[in-house]
Amino acid sequence: MTVQSVLKVSYDKLDHTCQEIFLDIACFFRRKHKDFVSRILGSYAMMGIKVLNDRCLLTISENKLDMHDLVQQMGQEIVRQECLKEPGNRSRLWDPDDVVRVLTRNMGTQAIEGLVVQSSLASQISTNSFTKMNRLRLLKVYYSGFLLRAFVENLPQDLDFPCFDLRYFHFKGYPLESLPTNFHAKNLVELNLKHSNIKQLWQGNEILDNLKVINLSYSTNLVEISDFSRVTNLEILILKGCESLESFPAIKGDMSKLREIDLSSTGIEELPSSIRHLKALQHLDFSYCKSLRSLSESICNLSSLETLILDECSETFYHHDFI
Repeated sequence: MTVQSVLKVSYDKLDHTCQEIFLDIACFFRRKHKDFVSRILGSYAMMGIKVLNDRCLLTISENKLDMHDLVQQMGQEIVRQECLKEPGNRSRLWDPDDVVRVLTRNMGTQAIEGLVVQSSLASQISTNSFTKMNRLRLLKVYYSGFLLRAFVENLPQDLDFPCFDLRYFHFKGYPLESLPTNFHAKNLVELNLKHSNIKQLWQGNEILDNLKVINLSYSTNLVEISDFSRVTNLEILILKGCESLESFPAIKGDMSKLREIDLSSTGIEELPSSIRHLKALQHLDFSYCKSLRSLSESICNLSSLETLILDECSETFYHHDFI
């Protein structure tokens, strides 16, 4: 019996939920932070990770998930065996050759639940590349920093995302000025649009009670963010480097989970007095906010605040608030 066969026996003894968690980690999340993976994969992920660790299919070191190369290869081979001839009929795609085949021939199907697209394949993304992938849970489009300009210019401006199950949307250099009109965010847990061209995050009144992390850092064209009253479970908001953003919306409703806000290097001039409602806020970063004029006295009511960073703010701000 080969090593792979022995490992496969361990996999076969897992229940379906643990098998799915194992395959997601093997294909997409090796060496990622445990808390991040648990957040993305959902309520059963923490227990599943414990089971995988107990069965020696997964290791945890410094709170990061890892596995032996042979274990990862076994997991990825299980996915390949789902459909050897047509990668578009597999549940997860990460291999660049398989991804380019699916994108160039428009072979994506509803079988695909997870997809990683490298920057070198950007020119293969068409308007309808994701149209048939209506069960997509995980989508990551990333680039090497020096390829950013080419990456954005080679993308269509009318991407279609009819993905009702999408939980993780990571798209560096996102080329549009707003999310598509048919973007379904109801199940979204993390939105990561670093270095995007986005100007306004979204419109409408849909309650987004699953969304926990929003990262729009270095989206230099961002000029407006809607109020977060419908993102009731938001935990982390990162707007670092959004230099065109000059105002922060009033806090409405219950935002009892929001614990981190990064507004460093933005054009923010002041915070609304309603900031006092963020009772769980622990970390607030205003560093390099050259336009910051004052801080509302309401900030004194942030009972959980542990870190307030004001490095390199304007001299006017320091004069009015601390002298």
